[in-house]
Amino acid sequence: MKQSAKRCKLFIGLAAIALLCLWVTLRPPLWYYQQVTGTPHELPTRLVRPAFRSITGWDLPSKTEKLRAIFNGGRDPSIFVRFQTDSKGILYFQEQLAPSLAPSGVEFEPFAGIPEFHIVSQWQARFGLDILDRQSIESGLRLQYYPVSGISFKIIIDTQRNNVYMRATRE
Repeated sequence: MKQSAKRCKLFIGLAAIALLCLWVTLRPPLWYYQQVTGTPHELPTRLVRPAFRSITGWDLPSKTEKLRAIFNGGRDPSIFVRFQTDSKGILYFQEQLAPSLAPSGVEFEPFAGIPEFHIVSQWQARFGLDILDRQSIESGLRLQYYPVSGISFKIIIDTQRNNVYMRATRE
């Protein structure tokens, strides 16, 4: 009798471990990307908003089409997000998100030319990711903020196509 109870507990424990491994393999949760993976990964769309919120503490605009992100977890987590939005989403960045991100009065400035996202370009080349197409951005608005500690970010808004490119890092 005691042996069958031990076998039953062992079977239940092994089944639970197998189900956990299957879950993490087929549908990894955000903590998997934050704690387990040591390299940048493209996130599934369902995890982009929670990952962005976990790093910055803010939400993305309600309309985000073609949403994609590269996430790098670890001690200084970082996320690069690209999406297409509408005029309300652009206003959300200009009027609500940017002032709360950069309390020192940093504002959006117009730019022309090809924007630089050095680390994202390196991630793409090294890990075979394809999210940022710098050549498609000709002009728009740029906001950069790099504090000594806290959340640093760079936002590029392609005003011709309403595409938003943002990299945020929590240090």
